Amino acid sequence: MLMSLKAILGKLNVPFARAFEVIALRIQAEYRAKTLEMIRRFVANIADKKAAIWIVRNTPQVVAFLENEMDSLTREERLTVYGFMEGMFRKHFKRILATRLQRETDSKCLELLRAISDIHSEDDTAST
Repeated sequence: MLMSLKAILGKLNVPFARAFEVIALRIQAEYRAKTLEMIRRFVANIADKKAAIWIVRNTPQVVAFLENEMDSLTREERLTVYGFMEGMFRKHFKRILATRLQRETDSKCLELLRAISDIHSEDDTAST
């Protein structure tokens, strides 16, 4: 559960000018942890309604995570996410795919990403 502002302020031992920066960093870390938790829950059990709803309601945050922090997931988790990301994040799919093609280092994950990219390149060519 995210800590309240009052709880965070109570734990701070920094000058007031820096307090909001510290709070923002703490909240960001908590959201990152929550995002990771919900993605892992959904990957482990695609029928987890609570995780699916949370992911959809927090799409901008989840998309940023998928673009920038996917390496926090295991190879198997990333492979699963790559399989469903088009359906869940249709508006952001091509941007996520392009980013992950540049950042992914695992050969099996890259193979899947390239196959997905090739399919969509063919779809783009066929529709023109």
